[in-house]
Amino acid sequence: MYCYNCMNELKEGTDYCYHCTKKSTPDNIPHHLAPGTILENKYLVGNALGEGGFGITYIGYDLNLDLKIAIKEFYPSGYANRNNTVSNKVTLNYQNNGEYFKKGRDSFLREAKSIAKFSKESGIVDVRDFFTANDTAYIIMEFIDGVTLSKHTSEKGLFDACEIFRLMIPIMQSLEKMHREGIIHRDISPDNIMYTEDGTLKLMDFGSARYFSGAEQKTMSVVLKPGYAPYEQYSSNGNQGPWTDVYGLCATLYKCITGKAPVDSLDRCQNDTLKKPSELGVNISPSLENVLMYGLAVYHDNRCQSMEELIEITEKSLNNEQFNLKNAGNTSTTDDIYKTKAADEKYKTMFADNTYGDGKLYDNADKDAFNNTSPHNMTDNAPAPKKKSRALLVSGIAVAVIAALAIVGFVIFNSLNSGEKNSSENETTVAEETTQEETEPSTTAVPTTESNIVIMSDESGKKLSDAKSELKKLGLKVETKFEETDSVAEDYVIRQSVEPGRQLNKGDTVMLYVAKAPKETEPLTVQQSDNDLYLYCCASDHVTLRDRPSRTGLAKAKILTRESVKYISSTGDFYFVSYGDKTGYVLKEFFSENKNAPLNYGNGNALLHPSDTLYCCASDYATLREAPSRDSDEICKIYTRDEVSYISATGDFYFVSYGNSTGYVLKSYFATSPDAPLNYGTD
Repeated sequence: MYCYNCMNELKEGTDYCYHCTKKSTPDNIPHHLAPGTILENKYLVGNALGEGGFGITYIGYDLNLDLKIAIKEFYPSGYANRNNTVSNKVTLNYQNNGEYFKKGRDSFLREAKSIAKFSKESGIVDVRDFFTANDTAYIIMEFIDGVTLSKHTSEKGLFDACEIFRLMIPIMQSLEKMHREGIIHRDISPDNIMYTEDGTLKLMDFGSARYFSGAEQKTMSVVLKPGYAPYEQYSSNGNQGPWTDVYGLCATLYKCITGKAPVDSLDRCQNDTLKKPSELGVNISPSLENVLMYGLAVYHDNRCQSMEELIEITEKSLNNEQFNLKNAGNTSTTDDIYKTKAADEKYKTMFADNTYGDGKLYDNADKDAFNNTSPHNMTDNAPAPKKKSRALLVSGIAVAVIAALAIVGFVIFNSLNSGEKNSSENETTVAEETTQEETEPSTTAVPTTESNIVIMSDESGKKLSDAKSELKKLGLKVETKFEETDSVAEDYVIRQSVEPGRQLNKGDTVMLYVAKAPKETEPLTVQQSDNDLYLYCCASDHVTLRDRPSRTGLAKAKILTRESVKYISSTGDFYFVSYGDKTGYVLKEFFSENKNAPLNYGNGNALLHPSDTLYCCASDYATLREAPSRDSDEICKIYTRDEVSYISATGDFYFVSYGNSTGYVLKSYFATSPDAPLNYGTD
């Protein structure tokens, strides 16, 4: 048997998973596939990871290959329905929706086929299989162990500018190849990029359909993420192309190094108040900042035009080589307007825009079909857009929407939206964390005129009572399910069953997953016998006995080096033990049956707290730097066994104080014990 939550194998005779430390319980959400379903005789379906406007993503397991997968199901909101207590088959809400549903489903599968050609690209998620079943369609994708960039920056802190640009280059290279095939992403943001366990980045959710109609084709909405959507995406006839993805990617880089999403492009049209990262105190070279701001130009004619160009100037900047931004004259500052002519070839968004113009559904190879009669094309000689007032802009959008409806008559659906592991950790995420100085803007929809339609808000990270109140104001019903966790405060929302930005009808039900503290295991009665097992503390200093199996559990006692405890049971990474007249939990890695086992000099025995002392264990010296990167400027050297005071941590670095200075040091060169073994590496 496999855990419905994480798809790790369960121990025989138990439904408690020692990997995710949760009870393996199938989620009872009627419109989801029933957990335990097997698709195509080989894909085991687990609980849902997330749900978007066009589909549901589940964790799954490939029974033939013995590996975890992500399963994406085409399930457009407002069209599809299911009651899994009766059948897993999808039914339509309205009988006359069959044509629209079929076209959307076919596009969903064609998209999978097109993206599968790029599965060997290191910068994008791998598509393994696609098929139809249950009267809908499915895509099988690799399961990515990791978190979204949004969650990573929230939990671990901001990236060093050079580091995140280097990490992003494989994604740029993958996008460059896809752009050559006429495919653009149009939804690049920190929520759609995964930071994997091996420290690489992967882009997901290609070709999300951003134009779609309401359940009765009476309205049309454009779903965009403020801060990451460029100006041209706010109009149905905006000239979109590789430069559109350049903006989204650079906006994501901006967020990763500043902690703030860029000012929304619509607001920048009126009064551009976007600050450079250096103006916000970010340590970034002038040349790299120029690259970033060039990619964030408001109007596409002024922006970096292709991923090929972005890669070229990024690599030159990182290597400290001289370069000029194209058509920028002799200047190297982004205070000037860079006039660059748009590429001759017109790009489409996968299956989202294909019905505009003559109503023909174009295949990916039909590039010749994109001519100047398409409302998505603009003449090459058209002047750069001028700044408009918000009122005129909104009016223009409304006119474009009405005109598009009159010409088109229908809009295709398509989705690769995903959830926690493969799209947001629900993610974005267990919580779009409250520690952020500025929370990520929620997805919005503009415009919608259907009075019965509401747009799902983002309730992650909010107190349950507040989340319930907000959803009830929207006219939605709320159900709750509590999960044991030590990463989110008790009674706060971990994630939600419906992704922010999705259209719902008033009266629809939303499931909120709410944090509760892990249950304390009842102390077992310990009886003396000849078979009692004693464990010895092999921590270099001490181990903390805690009231529950979590590093954040309350401390009950300190167990010093070589002291013994009596084993009672185990759970996950913890032993449940007795120590004197107390019982509690200790980390397994700091105990051994061998009294003389080598000492563990790690910091896992207790969480570090501000003002804790760390000792330099570098064989020569460690470098105190201005930013959490090996490329950052040096403040001073810290020599072997010198003391620093811990402040916080980010990625592979500690932020510490040393004398009158503060800065970043590599974790591998510092320990809680002054007698820790020396690290002979080179800092």
